[in-house]
Amino acid sequence: MSIVSLRFSSGSWQLNETHFNNLNLLVGISGAGKTKTLQAFHTLREAGLKGARNTPSCRWAMQFRIDEHSYLWKGEILSNSEEEDWSFGEPNENAVFLNEHIERDGIVLVDRDHASGKFLFNNEALPKLKWTESAITLLAGEDDLTPLKNALQCIISSDRAPSWHYETQPPTPPHWESLTELQSATQFPWVIRAKELQDKYPDHFNEIKSYFIEIFQFVEDVQIVNIKKNFHGNGIIPFDIWTVAIKEKDVDRWIVGPNLSTGMFRTLKLLLELALVPKGTLFLVDEFENSLGINCLPQVVEMVNRRQGEIQFILTSHHPYVINNIPWSAWKLVTRRGSVVTIRDVAEIPSLQTRSSLDRFYLLINAPEYQEGIA
Repeated sequence: MSIVSLRFSSGSWQLNETHFNNLNLLVGISGAGKTKTLQAFHTLREAGLKGARNTPSCRWAMQFRIDEHSYLWKGEILSNSEEEDWSFGEPNENAVFLNEHIERDGIVLVDRDHASGKFLFNNEALPKLKWTESAITLLAGEDDLTPLKNALQCIISSDRAPSWHYETQPPTPPHWESLTELQSATQFPWVIRAKELQDKYPDHFNEIKSYFIEIFQFVEDVQIVNIKKNFHGNGIIPFDIWTVAIKEKDVDRWIVGPNLSTGMFRTLKLLLELALVPKGTLFLVDEFENSLGINCLPQVVEMVNRRQGEIQFILTSHHPYVINNIPWSAWKLVTRRGSVVTIRDVAEIPSLQTRSSLDRFYLLINAPEYQEGIA
């Protein structure tokens, strides 16, 4: 699965139609709209999978490429919420899909309109269905639309929140038959899947460990451990808590979870996330360099470049190392005029087309098109 294009608007904010490649690095001045562009993907994932009540009023057109088929999903949601920040706010039970339109290879699969009550699937009228839910969810069992639901589930964001541990519910952890199954189980916390990677696929886990130790050469070992069993003794904690732990050279005590430095934890978590992301995923990473020291960036950027043939990336960054080490053909310049955001390929900027890659970053940030930023 890959996202071919997106057009989106919510309230006064509007993203002009943007086409995406397999690897996309959004660059531009702060406030231009990079983070909101990533949030738009999350909003539509929520709308498609969880319904209108979890989203603000918005309108969109998103084109997918799934198994050699082209899907177009368009729609509009009306919500009474005036909340501008999409990250907060209570669910709005009165929010509805005003309209929704789905095509596959140019053939209309779904056409629904709230005002008239029309709901057509493959040109056949359906009985009254919930206007709070997307057609993708309502008709998920239909072979024509199952791929779209699966595609939305494959839009994944790197979570920068410090998710240090996970209480297993139920106590018996899930069992995955293959590495592919493990990578695809994105509904489970990353630390539980990392534990499975460590236990069942040690070669893959040890590769991530080696990347980490190459960055932090004072580290001797990395493990996903059970705090109850390994650090506090049985009976003190009544449930299993899995977390990251590292062992430094010439230091007796392991450093566990929240006691890790933010940079070390973020680096290890991002490396593990990149290893555990399934093929065919759209992986979103905002402020790629956040909490990462310059010593951490080479290995993490290398991991991105290694997996870009399997995963579609949309990243944002201000850091010269990140930008210079992502192919410049993947750079996309984000600018905003009023509330309207435009994203275009940096390769379209004439002054960068014939220059050495060594100085493209400096030419970029000094280009009139970049300096325009917000107008």
